[in-house]
Amino acid sequence: MREVSVRKTSLKDIRIKISASNFIYIQIFYLMIVFFLRDVFGMPSAITYVTDVIMVLAFLCCLRRIQRTMNLAQARIQLYIIIAILLFMCLGAILNTVDPLLFVWGIRNNLRFFLFFLSCIVLLDTHDVDNLFKLILVFFWINAIVVTIQYFALGISKDYLGGIFGIQQGSNTYTNILLCIVMSYTVSSFFKSKLSILKLVLYLAVIFYIAVLAELKVVYAEFIVVFIVAVISQKPSLKTIGLLLIGLLALIFGLWLLGAYDPDALNVFLDSDVFDRYLSGNGYTNSGDLNRFTAVAQIQEMFFSGSWVNTLFGFGLGSCDTSSFTLFQSDFFYQYEYLHYRWFSHAWVYLEQGIIGLILLLLFFVSILFYCIKRRKKSSGNSYMLSAFLFTITTLIGIIYNCGLEVEACYMIAFVCAVPFIVIKSNNKAR
Repeated sequence: MREVSVRKTSLKDIRIKISASNFIYIQIFYLMIVFFLRDVFGMPSAITYVTDVIMVLAFLCCLRRIQRTMNLAQARIQLYIIIAILLFMCLGAILNTVDPLLFVWGIRNNLRFFLFFLSCIVLLDTHDVDNLFKLILVFFWINAIVVTIQYFALGISKDYLGGIFGIQQGSNTYTNILLCIVMSYTVSSFFKSKLSILKLVLYLAVIFYIAVLAELKVVYAEFIVVFIVAVISQKPSLKTIGLLLIGLLALIFGLWLLGAYDPDALNVFLDSDVFDRYLSGNGYTNSGDLNRFTAVAQIQEMFFSGSWVNTLFGFGLGSCDTSSFTLFQSDFFYQYEYLHYRWFSHAWVYLEQGIIGLILLLLFFVSILFYCIKRRKKSSGNSYMLSAFLFTITTLIGIIYNCGLEVEACYMIAFVCAVPFIVIKSNNKAR
């Protein structure tokens, strides 16, 4: 706790603290409002690129301190993986002679997550982490209100129901990530006695409520995984038994809501034939595009068969990309947009970076999981480590389910994934 002293002040005594960490606060706050400003208030889509400016400014502020801070955070492995990803991005682009402009745009889409991840580790401390989680919870409740208005009053639903994240197709991807953050954080807080059982039940009920309205079926899988992992990661106790009961009741409530508001979606879980078609049917939209569960095999068969260079390195970073700017639009996208490969991170990465790029991406998140497991005893009383661990698992699911890592949602993901390293860095600095 920081000590606060009260004394007589005047305007000249007021000092505004200017810190590079403010860029992280600004980024998270701005991310929560920018798409609503664009879609509802009609502001130009160019305002989304402000997030790039903020990211670059934050990274420039920490550039000189990255190596020292990563050593302090005991995160050299993660730094090496990021460097390897960058090197293979460049190598793949060279081997495929990718247009330099497309490569630059590809770097922007694929590297900003890692740059913001590093910026969070360098610039934040545990006090900042606490503040940012509180900020995210505030926007979670605001989002619940906005989603309710959009669904019941405006008739917006499914992929277009983004709440504070706008009303364009795919906006519910951001909502899904927000729900995963809140789910992981509240479950962890309950285990560390920082959240009452009644508040946890309330949070879980609202999470399922939003998931049903936005047709986020993946939340059910994420919920089951989070609860199972949370329970087995703790010593058996009344809390673990209580959490299992809460989880079961919450799941039943969620399925009841799904049956009430979207019976067709509920049928996906209850009918084995429908479930099989959902997993491996004729594409995500059932129109010949990629299916998220068979995308890699489809891409290999359609494009990479017989070419070990493409299998290893893909077509090169940026070669399959598109943009609202004509100079960043690839010929591949014009021809194969119908495949909707940009809807799923693993498909997009495999096309442009091959099996090496996809393995390195997965290895990065797996390394975070092992990092948390190895250091859980050093932060046994801290809920942040468990929160990040649970959320990182949902991120691995998200690599198959959506394209959160390649869009502006990556900033939320990067912050939470950076939390374990911020905790260890802060602990080591305090010694």
